[in-house]
Amino acid sequence: MVFSERMTLFLTLLAYVLLGNHITPEKVFSLAQFYNIMQLTMAIFYPQAIQFAAEAKVSIKRLEV
Repeated sequence: MVFSERMTLFLTLLAYVLLGNHITPEKVFSLAQFYNIMQLTMAIFYPQAIQFAAEAKVSIKRLEV
């Protein structure tokens, strides 16, 4: 997980610089924190959403029968 987080941050910052922008420590820190929040959200809520969708699909099929 740490490698993918760092690689994502690196590639994002690389693209930002290659587009002609200047990076600052504040931008790097903010982006790193954003990716940390997104990683937590995706790790917890995305699997839960898939589970709820599967349960809803089963419930709808039961109602149709």
